[in-house]
Amino acid sequence: FENWAITYDSAVVTLAYIASGKIDEAKKVVDFYINAPNAWRLGGIIEAVNPTNPVLGEDWSVRTGSNLWMGIASFHLYKATKETKYLGLAEKLADFALSLQNNDKKDFNFGGICLGPQGGSNVASDQHLDYDLNKPSFYEIFATEHNIDAYALFNLLYQETKEAKYKEARDMILVWLKRVAYNQQEHRFNRGYKHGIDSAVATDIHSWGISTLG
Repeated sequence: FENWAITYDSAVVTLAYIASGKIDEAKKVVDFYINAPNAWRLGGIIEAVNPTNPVLGEDWSVRTGSNLWMGIASFHLYKATKETKYLGLAEKLADFALSLQNNDKKDFNFGGICLGPQGGSNVASDQHLDYDLNKPSFYEIFATEHNIDAYALFNLLYQETKEAKYKEARDMILVWLKRVAYNQQEHRFNRGYKHGIDSAVATDIHSWGISTLG
């Protein structure tokens, strides 16, 4: 992992820099992703890139959660600097997630955000768990954690821009969280949906859910 920059970790480091007043350091991280075209694929940022040579991806999969966290980090950087390019990145990543929201009112997962986009046609196992064609694709999986991520970013952007699309998407996610993610019998969140309800207990979901939803 010596030369890996993992997108989720980069987002969390950015938030830590902002919280500790190291704004220039935070800007360096986010500017890297803004200015590194090879870090982008399928409309989002890949999971891990080599910052010493941005042509080299280390994990080419594209997942919703890390992109949403980068959006959250970029939004907070915008609030700290008032530089509109950071709001622009947050909106770009939010719109990427919006494109992955289930809008079929007849579908069980209506309102939910899937784990990632469909893959490219050149690699059969692209955008599947473990790059294994026999395992579910990201497009078939709805993770509770990533839907809470999306709720958080959409809510931040709606409060800032008052754009109706973010409010509508946020409210649709809340419907999914209540109907699919919430375990009525055990009064907790399920991990999500993967070929059916994934009822595993994931503690991070609950702490993040309290932080985001109250």
